[in-house]
Amino acid sequence: MQTASFRPLLEKYKDYATSPGAETKDRTLQRLKDPFSDYYFICLDGKHIGAIRICHFETLCKLKQLFILPEFQGDGYA
Repeated sequence: MQTASFRPLLEKYKDYATSPGAETKDRTLQRLKDPFSDYYFICLDGKHIGAIRICHFETLCKLKQLFILPEFQGDGYA
């Protein structure tokens, strides 16, 4: 879902070193296992259409990633 969501931006900007659209499956799995990260799915009618990643640090939380599948982008779900 992440690579599909970021693919249009990856193709436009060719930022293969930093784009979540170019991230390997192993790197994505590593992020999922980070003890300081939480993931939440964005759902519509029981279907996962996106996700959000939040990282918890000692005194703050950071929104690290937010993505919506291309077919649902622009509809206000994020």
